[in-house]
Amino acid sequence: MTSTRRWGAVWALLVASSGVYFLGDNEADNDLWVHVRIGLQVIAEGVPRVDTWSYTAAGLPWIDHEWLLHVLFGGLYTAGGGPALLLFKIAAGLATLALLAVSVSRRATSVHVRGGVLVLATAVLSRGFAVRPQIATYLAVAALWLFLDTPARRDSGQRWWLVPVFVLWANVHGGVVAGLGMTGLCAAWLLLARPADGVRLGLAAGIGAAAALLLNPYGPAYAGFIVRELGSPHPITEWQPVALEPAQATFLVLAAAFVGSLPLLRGWRERGWQAALAALVLAAAFA
Repeated sequence: MTSTRRWGAVWALLVASSGVYFLGDNEADNDLWVHVRIGLQVIAEGVPRVDTWSYTAAGLPWIDHEWLLHVLFGGLYTAGGGPALLLFKIAAGLATLALLAVSVSRRATSVHVRGGVLVLATAVLSRGFAVRPQIATYLAVAALWLFLDTPARRDSGQRWWLVPVFVLWANVHGGVVAGLGMTGLCAAWLLLARPADGVRLGLAAGIGAAAALLLNPYGPAYAGFIVRELGSPHPITEWQPVALEPAQATFLVLAAAFVGSLPLLRGWRERGWQAALAALVLAAAFA
């Protein structure tokens, strides 16, 4: 075995074990059991239309944008209890990490750079990675990034897979808007670089967006719900701006590395949308 392959095996083991360590934390999230209970309710009674669980909004109209994943949580809990939920979380986390690993391997030739970046990224990803529907969006974003980063797939007939994927995503978590934004940004950038490919991707994304916002138990009301939520303040811990404190050191190191690498980026014509997207996400993290 050559030195490179030996180091590759060492880093692969370290990345995989880091994924299990960081993403396998068994801390119970405050929302865990209501997600499970709603799932059991959907299985027994169908998709809810009004709020029957909260004290302050009982009886008011309610759009459960996570209903399909609630069903999965309820089914897992019925079949295997807490351990089944934990195993699902770990599996989703490792699948997300595997997709990230493929993306990173395309950009870094050094096995040490790939391994180091993935370990740091896993540490950042793990913050707030609980048994909650949002982990479906983590996985979907990683998969979509990899798809859009593969021109042969993105610019071929395979782009139409975006339509059913967005529909499924919309029914498991409202984070589908992130995927729509990513695809729209990529299509807009390609309109300048390769107009024909930009138009085709934009058309697929537009049809996918329309389908995702309509093909759900609530119909067009789902889109209105998403718009209202995006425009409303949310005093939620993980939605607050990144603070300049030691607990955020790993994220801050990666952010600084990203900014420092921008002058070295090659292929702006084809890949500039990725840098633009990362810059927007970085700005949002501090906002």
